[in-house]
Amino acid sequence: MITGIIAGIGLTLAAIGFIVFAQDKGWVLRWWQWLLLALAVPIFLLGVAALSTSIAEGAAAAGWAMFGIALLITLIMGFAALRPVRAKAS
Repeated sequence: MITGIIAGIGLTLAAIGFIVFAQDKGWVLRWWQWLLLALAVPIFLLGVAALSTSIAEGAAAAGWAMFGIALLITLIMGFAALRPVRAKAS
């Protein structure tokens, strides 16, 4: 239970930090960009959970594979969400 509280606090601080960072950069994110970024976080956390559970169960190779797939999906979603913003800035 305490790990869930700590994770929630960490995610809240990360979200607030990203919002402040985006405002400082002058980025204007549309609703679909926020949605992609908001969906990328749980997918990444699911990969981390799968990795830690699989390592504890003795199936580390499967855990790393699931984590790699989750990381790839997260990166694609992140680049898709932020590419239009970075293109405008240059």
